[in-house]
Amino acid sequence: MTAPPAAPASPATDVREQVAMRIFDGLWRAWATYGLAATLFAIHIFVGLHPYYRGRWSPIQVLIWPRGTWLLARFGSMRSKAVDRGELWRLVSAGFLHVDGLHFAVNLVGLLLVGRVVEAVFGPARTIALFVIATMGGTTLSWLVGGTASSVGASGGIFGLMGAAVYFGWTRASDLPDDVSRVLKRRLTIIVVLNL
Repeated sequence: MTAPPAAPASPATDVREQVAMRIFDGLWRAWATYGLAATLFAIHIFVGLHPYYRGRWSPIQVLIWPRGTWLLARFGSMRSKAVDRGELWRLVSAGFLHVDGLHFAVNLVGLLLVGRVVEAVFGPARTIALFVIATMGGTTLSWLVGGTASSVGASGGIFGLMGAAVYFGWTRASDLPDDVSRVLKRRLTIIVVLNL
């Protein structure tokens, strides 16, 4: 006795499978995200080497020790008074600096988790553009309405990438397998809301 032939897949199922495979394949080839992560790491180390070469820090402190306000300001933190004077470049550079090893590690993990998904969906050029624009948006917001004298961190860029992933999940829900749609729509939305 032979098994009945399998029912042919519907066109909607084919599209869902293609989109899911594109996302899953793209997770491992997210070179722009890895490049952004490497850039953040290199800048974190570079800033930490300044006190190391002055004999103030050990090698492990270069990775984890808190950077002082003066050190971060020297390398481009968002300083409200400096931006008021026209140093607008700080609105971008601040997003590539981190206070200490924990701050850096949390943002690095967030970037690697979300950035790879966004890059798989939108491609490398758009991922970098989204990250830089969202980073600048976050630091600009903290300058304009936050009342913050100084700020650093890639959180704004990571939130921008999360927003792009949530947007994709909601607008393309019918093209996604249920489990992928659930992650992009519900779970990521909850994470964004909790972090806000």
